[in-house]
Amino acid sequence: MEANFCNRQNKVTISVNGSYAFIVICLNERIIDNNYGFRNEKYPIQYYQYDYNEICAELNKIDLNDLIQHTEKYLDY
Repeated sequence: MEANFCNRQNKVTISVNGSYAFIVICLNERIIDNNYGFRNEKYPIQYYQYDYNEICAELNKIDLNDLIQHTEKYLDY
């Protein structure tokens, strides 16, 4: 899956709540320059596009150290 953002993203963001980890993965950053059209006028925009995944996993079922070191393996988790 791809996702677009206005700002650069970290490769991995992990939030822990109780016994669960909520993980956001953003890999292979691409900077996209485009024009946004509105009423016959065009405005230049720039955004960041990533290969993207979100994971919610129990802490005892996912190795967070491995995820941080080998994030690419988890892109399709």
